[in-house]
Amino acid sequence: MRWVVLGSLFALAACASDGGEVAATASGKGAPLSKCADLDWVSLGQRDGLYGEAPQKLDERAAECAGPLLASNTEDYHRGWTRGLATYCTPDAGYDAGRNGRDYRGVCAGESEDVFLAEYQRGRRLFDMTDGLAKNRAALATARANLASDRFELKRELDRVADIDATPEDKGKAIEKVANYRLSISRLEDEIPRLEAAIEAAETALKAHQPTRRE
Repeated sequence: MRWVVLGSLFALAACASDGGEVAATASGKGAPLSKCADLDWVSLGQRDGLYGEAPQKLDERAAECAGPLLASNTEDYHRGWTRGLATYCTPDAGYDAGRNGRDYRGVCAGESEDVFLAEYQRGRRLFDMTDGLAKNRAALATARANLASDRFELKRELDRVADIDATPEDKGKAIEKVANYRLSISRLEDEIPRLEAAIEAAETALKAHQPTRRE
């Protein structure tokens, strides 16, 4: 079911290619803006509904095309948006939105919102776990690289302090840098074990995570 939802999204994105053209030319570059009256507002609305956009998205669409927005354009957009929203406000689409870290804009209502949010929160928890793990791994790699660099620079400054030919001014600057590098190294040596522990805990939590039929 999840792949059906995604397939619908991609298909509608293609059908609404005029909308993409409008967005691309809104900055004043490329071809002139398309006329609002010429756009397929049903497809644009359905695409926005499928992505869980709020109805105010119509205002952005209208700003991206030329000429007046007809009453029939607005009606077509909302008809398409309502149709797309019916697919969005489902458990599978909710899980997909949460799993991919997309924001929920409060567009579902009633019982459909309850079942949507239950799966959205499940997917969002998994997103937060994997995203946090990736960020900690990147931070650990950076911390290790900085530690190696600081240790190398510390050795260079210590050599300058020990250089019998160095001027008092140069020795003073080197001594100051030695103190700064030692402080940085101390902080990194404290940070690295914390990051390693956080990564290990996140990896354990992910392994313990029970997959559902939607994963």
